[in-house]
Amino acid sequence: YQWDITTQLREKIASIYSLTKEHVVVGAGSSELLGVVSLMAALQKGNAVAPDPTFRLWMPAAKKMGLPIKLVPLTANKSVDLQRLKDAMDASTKMVYICNPNNPTGTVIPANELETFIKEVSPKAIILLDEAYTEFSDESSMAKLVNDYPNLIVAKTFSKIYGMAGARAGFGLAHPQTVKQLNELQPWSNAGISVGIDTEVFDDLE
Repeated sequence: YQWDITTQLREKIASIYSLTKEHVVVGAGSSELLGVVSLMAALQKGNAVAPDPTFRLWMPAAKKMGLPIKLVPLTANKSVDLQRLKDAMDASTKMVYICNPNNPTGTVIPANELETFIKEVSPKAIILLDEAYTEFSDESSMAKLVNDYPNLIVAKTFSKIYGMAGARAGFGLAHPQTVKQLNELQPWSNAGISVGIDTEVFDDLE
């Protein structure tokens, strides 16, 4: 089993974001982690809010798990409308999903606007921030906020910037207590990454 390697990988990922390995959960691509986070939200018996269109792969399973999803149209220039996302929330909203840059439109929420949104909304609901494409933009990751906002979960993947779509390697960054909760919902904590990944990959991480 790949325990030593996945532990090294979590440590390397953590060092990039000035975090500890306890802030990192890994899985079979970020898609597994999107599913685990939506399961955590579904268990809270409420709804989720997401832009439309956006990355939808996680949505059918989330709905079957009992998490209805309110879809909020993008703006006229195809950007995520943060104000309308907030307006769509109600007392039963347990999760807000944002993909930044958005898939499929490629539009980017400026970091200062997104940070303000996180600070305002995360005390009320989980924010699942999908950063699969952040490295292709000039905006910084929101991982710096996870210690202060335990409801913020940043999902990232090796499939895009590292071109490893077939390796099924993804990771999430969150408060250690939140990571512990996510681990408890994985069939096998931190074990989903393909055994084909090896330590040579670590040299390319920045």
